[in-house]
Amino acid sequence: MGKTGHVDESYDENCNVLVGFYYVTETGEVGRIQYTYDNAGNAVRDEWYSSGGELERYFLNTYDSRGNCVRQDDYDPSGQKKGHQTYAYNSEGNEICNEYYDYDSTLLWYQTSEYDQNGNRTRYSDYSADGTLNWYQIEHYDENGNYMGYDSYDGNGNLEYSTANEG
Repeated sequence: MGKTGHVDESYDENCNVLVGFYYVTETGEVGRIQYTYDNAGNAVRDEWYSSGGELERYFLNTYDSRGNCVRQDDYDPSGQKKGHQTYAYNSEGNEICNEYYDYDSTLLWYQTSEYDQNGNRTRYSDYSADGTLNWYQIEHYDENGNYMGYDSYDGNGNLEYSTANEG
């Protein structure tokens, strides 16, 4: 029998989430994420806490002049850097690439996104550091631009599963 529950989130006067939650699938625990914002409303620090209240990791975020997060540095509770991500955007402000690096700035993997003329993401792809395609998703929209779901493929183009938005 499944368990049910609810999670309360708190917000500041600008509707920014101050405290959010994440679900640890292996254990079923719910952890807490606490956000700190700058004067422009950008989340500059995300602190991740275990269900027991212990700080597990934190992220420091850097933004460009358009308010896009361009870098996220990942730290353990002692302040030791674990790695970082960088983000690139097209002229419309859509994220087109994010790259994942380990603590010594070695590229681990990267992901790319493609968009249609309406700004809807149509393809999301994941690559190894050497450029090998690991998997990709093709996202679908109806004639009104409503998101309808996606098809997920492995790196060889084999369909793994599909989702559908019934809403």
